[in-house]
Amino acid sequence: MNCPKCGRENYDKTKECVWCGANLKNPFQTRQKPTISTPSFNPLPFSPNENASPKQRERLIAGLLGIFLGYLGVHNFYLGYRDRGFTQLFLSIFGWFIVVGPFIAGIWGFIEGVQILSGQINQDADGQLLL
Repeated sequence: MNCPKCGRENYDKTKECVWCGANLKNPFQTRQKPTISTPSFNPLPFSPNENASPKQRERLIAGLLGIFLGYLGVHNFYLGYRDRGFTQLFLSIFGWFIVVGPFIAGIWGFIEGVQILSGQINQDADGQLLL
């Protein structure tokens, strides 16, 4: 049976067109799609990140990461300084073209690791003091 409204083929025993939703007995009466309402309340009393404080990072971990993996910028990623971390990582990976890139990144990371352990660098990118 063809739908008189859209002209598409339907099964003979269907009451509504599967393509346009027209009533096959009265083609100009369309079915109403049910609306689904979502609850407007928040089931949690607070947002998960609303009361969360930034995690305090440890000085010893950051310093050792700077000394041993500083050429990759791992200590800067740990402390939240992404730009410095990406710069050191970039120097280590692509610095081989200028030969001294990894050496510069390694010295830079080592110096920052010693500064972290000695207390000259005493806070992370969020402004929290290192433990």
